[in-house]
Amino acid sequence: MLANVPFLAAMMAGTRELVAAGILSSSLLSVAAPLWETLLVEGTDPEALVVAYAVPSVIFTVGSSLPFVAGLLVKRYGVVGGYRIVLLVALAAYLAKTAALALKLEEPPRADPGGRPRSPARAFVRALRADRRLLLIVAYNVLSSVISASLGYLSLYLTDERGARLPPDAASLVPLLSSAASLATLAAVSLRPPGALYLALAASAGAAAYTLYGLSAADPRLAFAAALLSGLRGAEFSVARACFLGLLGGADASVKGQAISVLYTLSNAISIPAPAAAGLLYSVHPAYVWLLAAACSLAQLALLAALARARSAARAG
Repeated sequence: MLANVPFLAAMMAGTRELVAAGILSSSLLSVAAPLWETLLVEGTDPEALVVAYAVPSVIFTVGSSLPFVAGLLVKRYGVVGGYRIVLLVALAAYLAKTAALALKLEEPPRADPGGRPRSPARAFVRALRADRRLLLIVAYNVLSSVISASLGYLSLYLTDERGARLPPDAASLVPLLSSAASLATLAAVSLRPPGALYLALAASAGAAAYTLYGLSAADPRLAFAAALLSGLRGAEFSVARACFLGLLGGADASVKGQAISVLYTLSNAISIPAPAAAGLLYSVHPAYVWLLAAACSLAQLALLAALARARSAARAG
């Protein structure tokens, strides 16, 4: 968890060399992420997985709904001063989180498997070969990474003269609306955890939202409608992860950890070319980046249709 500390400290220092070193050090977080996620789901009942994932999603969404606060700080203290205040708050939060984890986090006891130990990697590969539904969910998650790369250009697009052309104060309302819709979605999902049907709704809402973002170059007001629609994807990560782990059944923690690591590896692998591809599209025309996101959402719908057919075949068999 301390991987974030040198990153934030380097950003506060402000030199290019330290910033580059901080970004590299922050990549260590990706190593611990699968372990953290395994601890999150270990011992959690299958029907409670969506809620278990929803809690950190709510925390992230609340944080992402506060860009207007950063905007006020930048307006009052300037770009450099305001940004350093935001980083200082983030640094204090990361240090407090690390201290709390060091004092309170305990690894759950492992059951003795008995006999010859099995390779969790081989066990997961066998599960992939035996159940086509796992491959479909993995592909769904990979496409989500491509969509995330496209969303990385949202703040730039909203104020771009070739994009939505919104003034900065109006542009800051877009993530606020999206976060509000995400929180409402997460609350609804936590009260009554859904299944793959929600993922189909989320992919459909995403396709519509990204189309509206593209059309907002002609009518900037469409960006606000797009923000509300994209917020309906707020619980997508929680539900997709729960579906994936649910297909693993009673696999032990080591197999689940290996499965989560595969998801992270594939997502990180696609996150290398995806931003570059999105940037190339953006350079041609900013609206093209939303064509990529909408196409990925439609592809997710196709995968979910194949998943439904595979589930029907499994029940029939």
